[in-house]
Amino acid sequence: MNIIIVGSGEIGTHIALNLAKESHSIVVIEADERIGGELGERLDARIMIGDGSSLDTLIEANIGECDLFLALTSDDNVNLVASSLAKKLGARQTICRVHPGV
Repeated sequence: MNIIIVGSGEIGTHIALNLAKESHSIVVIEADERIGGELGERLDARIMIGDGSSLDTLIEANIGECDLFLALTSDDNVNLVASSLAKKLGARQTICRVHPGV
């Protein structure tokens, strides 16, 4: 299964590590170069440093071949835009993390 994960915080990292154990093809898009580098040392996956809500970044991640897209950053706006673009660009299933209102 081709999986793209935007955001490698606690949830994104946990999911990526578990999915990698099941031999899925994983791309993680992370905005922070340091965090992305640290994850790259722990995970057998393609790590991209960039904006997950960017059309160019999603195309470079091969979004058209994506079976599962997960937007898991701490920024609701990034997650909503990324998920919307992913769906329009052909991701088969899209999951968007949205924080509850205060």
